[in-house]
Amino acid sequence: MKKALITLLSLTLCAGEFMTPVCAQEAQMSKEEIYQRELSVAIKSGSGTEDDPYEVDYSLAPVFYSYLCDNWNQKNCMHDQTEHNRSESDTGFTGYVLTNYYGIKHNGGMWLYASGGMNVDSNGNLRIKKVVYTPKNKLGALYAIRTSLPGWTEIINQMGNLAGGDYTAVRDGVVNILTNAGYTTIGGYAVLTIGTSIATALGTAVNAIATIQFLQIISASRLNTAKNNEKNYITIYYLSAYNGSWYSSYIDEVGWVNDKIYAPAAAYGSGTWKWY
Repeated sequence: MKKALITLLSLTLCAGEFMTPVCAQEAQMSKEEIYQRELSVAIKSGSGTEDDPYEVDYSLAPVFYSYLCDNWNQKNCMHDQTEHNRSESDTGFTGYVLTNYYGIKHNGGMWLYASGGMNVDSNGNLRIKKVVYTPKNKLGALYAIRTSLPGWTEIINQMGNLAGGDYTAVRDGVVNILTNAGYTTIGGYAVLTIGTSIATALGTAVNAIATIQFLQIISASRLNTAKNNEKNYITIYYLSAYNGSWYSSYIDEVGWVNDKIYAPAAAYGSGTWKWY
């Protein structure tokens, strides 16, 4: 029996009078035709395999995204992966997927998929590939850089040079980026502290997955909620199955108090741990 949850963007093309022609056109199309039309422009890269999943701009495929959501439990779906429409009281992966209690880790770490779990043969199946746990003591510095537009922009623009690097390489790379931009502190935090917080949040390792995408999904609002409630902060990379192919997605969520760690439930496979 499928466990509830897939936290997915649930926009609608039919919202607003200005979209009426689109809705009328879609009324003449089957759902499958709509999905294929959206994916023809929304898929940016990939071949659909587990090692090379489709990378999708879901803002261009809202009906397909809602379909993936509907394959799970609609009542647990969030409205948005962005900061704008998700309620902080919603429970997503942290409530329905990450349910295997592991313990307390005050320095953070990450879980990487190893084997088992759901396969690609059933539409809507999930494969959790990577879960990163940023402890509450790193959130102040992470929030400071996330809300510093010039500093954050510098890091986003240059993160491609650090993708795939290990923890130390990313930490030192962020320090160099900020130092070269003229920063010694941001929001009262030294650039070394900020570099450490970013490296922790990315869950970087030699086999790092989606370094840039992880950075781009970091949400100031959820960081602030986690920080204010003394909870850790979770970033997740997962795959969704559709017609025999895997589609990648990324999301961040507020975690648990006292730096508790919960791994994906057994239904999603087994994984390996890396602690900081």
